[in-house]
Amino acid sequence: MSSKILFQRAASVVGSNDVFDLFLIDDDGSNLLRLTTSLAGKEFDSFDAAFSPTGESIVFATMRHREDAGNENTSEIYRIKKDWGVLTRLTSDGFYDSSPSWSNDGQSILFTGERPDERLFTMSAVDGSSITALPIASGGNGDRSASYSPDGSRIAFIRDFGGGIRSVFVADADGSNEQNLTTIPSLCTSPRWSPDGLRISYASDHHNPITNQLDIYVMDAADSNGDGEGDNRTRLTMDSSSTVSSQSPVFSPDGSQIAYVNNSGGKSDIHLMNADGSNPAVFQSYGEDCFLCDWK
Repeated sequence: MSSKILFQRAASVVGSNDVFDLFLIDDDGSNLLRLTTSLAGKEFDSFDAAFSPTGESIVFATMRHREDAGNENTSEIYRIKKDWGVLTRLTSDGFYDSSPSWSNDGQSILFTGERPDERLFTMSAVDGSSITALPIASGGNGDRSASYSPDGSRIAFIRDFGGGIRSVFVADADGSNEQNLTTIPSLCTSPRWSPDGLRISYASDHHNPITNQLDIYVMDAADSNGDGEGDNRTRLTMDSSSTVSSQSPVFSPDGSQIAYVNNSGGKSDIHLMNADGSNPAVFQSYGEDCFLCDWK
């Protein structure tokens, strides 16, 4: 049975601004399905989507209520059946909520909220109730882009230190025992767990701090020797052009492959490669920006 890749793509333009919607595609490139459609002439982006543990539902952020809130910088979190089932709104508070991630038991959603500072929260996946802040925003300018480990016991997230410095952290699911896995100053984005929960993929400018050109890296979700860096860090992409960046990596369901976006001059190609970085190949090409969200 084929698996599904979930991604966001700039599907329309309002003025000079791209408007993103969500799409599903089979891992063989067939059965492209558009999940969201912004209203004509409206910048109602839908983005930061994630599958439920069973793969039957999707949680995502959308700006479709920005006019109701009277605030252009607001987004809310929704849940939808991937086959166009019932759409359920989970947050409705006028803040900028993003990057939702489902717990392994399907009962809780971890997300980023600006309330007013950017930090991490959990809430009920059923109705958005019981919003609770995680106590892990010590230091830096905020935490974002968090995801649960496959067994639900840990989380990976980005901490913003300002000045273009963003680091990959891990912590227990309740926010305790946090650990920085990329202490060397650099820009890191999009940490994602391997299916076995042992490794983390992410994008970073570790090797290109001047141009901020991003490449894909993987590392162990642990720092066993205490040097402030994740064990066995490996650079998987090495684009020769300074105008090319690789970003938003996601592991395949069996962990054997990584999908990522290769972006150059506003054109995005979705690539697939083996989890060790070998055999990279173009999967889909688009004439506009896109970002990978999940693979189930």
